[in-house]
Amino acid sequence: MASTLARALDVREVVDLVADHVTPVYGVHAMALLVAERGRMHIVGSHGYPRETLDRFDGLPLTSPTPAEQVMRTGRPAFFSSREELRRAYPDLVPSSGAAAWAFLPLTVSERRIGTCMFAFTHPHRFTPEERLTLHALTGLIAQALDQALLYEIKDRLAHSLQSALLPAELPQVASLQTAARYVPATRGVGIGGDFYDLITAEDGVIAAVIGDVQGHNMTAAALMGQVRTAIRACTVTGASPGQVLRHTNRLLAELGTDLFTSCLLVHIDLRLRTFCAATAGHPPPLLGLPGRHTDVIGHSPKAR
Repeated sequence: MASTLARALDVREVVDLVADHVTPVYGVHAMALLVAERGRMHIVGSHGYPRETLDRFDGLPLTSPTPAEQVMRTGRPAFFSSREELRRAYPDLVPSSGAAAWAFLPLTVSERRIGTCMFAFTHPHRFTPEERLTLHALTGLIAQALDQALLYEIKDRLAHSLQSALLPAELPQVASLQTAARYVPATRGVGIGGDFYDLITAEDGVIAAVIGDVQGHNMTAAALMGQVRTAIRACTVTGASPGQVLRHTNRLLAELGTDLFTSCLLVHIDLRLRTFCAATAGHPPPLLGLPGRHTDVIGHSPKAR
């Protein structure tokens, strides 16, 4: 269980793993993970709770007298074997319908409390000392996985924002040429990285299409991608050939001293002469697809020249 949770990439995976491996064993019918943020308790993940219940408790101020807030603040678990026990401790709290017992456990990472894990049971439930210890230890694993997943999601959002800012918002409109671009991650769980593309209008009816990939799937790769794309664009508009552009960019990368490997394909299309010239640096060659014919790899088939 510990190793499985450690591999979870996002909060949804953490919740699904707990729902699959924990709730059946202990008879839990619903669970929620709450995290303190900006003075409020926010539900970042849940299983088994109806939407209206989540909306009622999500975003409550930390000053609200609730078991989730008290457990996160004190670091001490709270167990309520029946609705009567909960009502005695929190007379103003209206519990969710369908639940008859609850376990509130602190989510703690390296002595830093980040939130509360809540388990709900459909029937009154007498928590034995052994069960309390087991649930408390289990939430330690959940806290580690949740903290890692939240950090991953923050980095992922930042990298997405950086990549979106560096990639072209839209391709330029070119007469007599239809263009389209779509970025689709090839690997599950990786939506960002150093992949880049561009379409550059040069002089004398020449269009430059570029696609490349900087090694890595993080903000470092995304930032270097922006530098590579800028260098290619700046050199292309001077009228340099594809080979010269890639050689110039390679010298720039050498001067930057980066350890990341970068591949790139650059194609110059002359719309007047209806010809193209391509250069590649470690990138797969382009494909040529004509209506009614099979697709050819340019540079590997006489039909593609």
